[in-house]
Amino acid sequence: MLTNIKQNLIICLAVSCSFQTFPLCAQDSPPLKKTDLDVLVVAVGHKRIAKYTIPNEPSIIEEEQEDGSIKKVVYNNRFPKEIQAKPFEDFPRNLYLKNKNAQGKTIFEKISITPNRRPSQKKIHRRSNLNFLLKTLPRKPDEKVTYKKYLSSSIGEDQTHALLLFVKNYRQKKGWEKPLLKNFNISPEKLPVGSILIYNSSPVPIEVDTPGKNGLSTIAIAPSKSANIVPVLDKSSRTMVRARAVLKNGSKKEFFYDSILIPSNGRGFLFPYLNPNSKKHQPIKMVAYYDELK
Repeated sequence: MLTNIKQNLIICLAVSCSFQTFPLCAQDSPPLKKTDLDVLVVAVGHKRIAKYTIPNEPSIIEEEQEDGSIKKVVYNNRFPKEIQAKPFEDFPRNLYLKNKNAQGKTIFEKISITPNRRPSQKKIHRRSNLNFLLKTLPRKPDEKVTYKKYLSSSIGEDQTHALLLFVKNYRQKKGWEKPLLKNFNISPEKLPVGSILIYNSSPVPIEVDTPGKNGLSTIAIAPSKSANIVPVLDKSSRTMVRARAVLKNGSKKEFFYDSILIPSNGRGFLFPYLNPNSKKHQPIKMVAYYDELK
């Protein structure tokens, strides 16, 4: 099946959810060839808490003048400055994959990812193994740009579409240094239209309710496990989803309840994750989005 994926991302941050939609592709991409692999890259995990310091010296701010020039202005009232994150406290700004251009020349395809927000989609030359690379810029004139392996994942023989999910290690301060990398075969034959893929990246079991043909359907998903479900949709191609965390004492805490859009030619994706920084509020967050196949 020749497909083109348009991604829309929905973020739910609490039980009382407000959704935002982010278009991934502004234009249709060319149809897939047998030698192509459609790659969708997503990262989930809690955000580092920003820390600030007050500089000892006055703040120097560059301000644009009316004539378009830039003027440096000194302010004696010093502004707080964010302390720069150490490597892997934040997700790497850019990853790279080897690819081939129209002339068959090897190039390094840049992939920019914002955790819990906008997925990144690439169509690359098919291979049995994907190596995600980190780029190091030269520090001296005689040095060259170098690439080193970050993480890798094997690709199945029948896989035409791959969803690569990076999951932050919430137990480590540098949680993105060695994250979990999951590869889901989301080829249309494996994940048909109307389905929802759920991967529980949180450390606690969850229960998910969706409307089924014979009434309410509930599925239990253990930590680090996934499930595919086919819910009943209403006339507007939406379905209600309710999710609960099952705690150690046996109690259950709802963390997601809202309507999910699944277009007639699309699939849904749900990724619960833990936010250990959210102690007073809901510690389990949800990333949700859908795609469209053409």
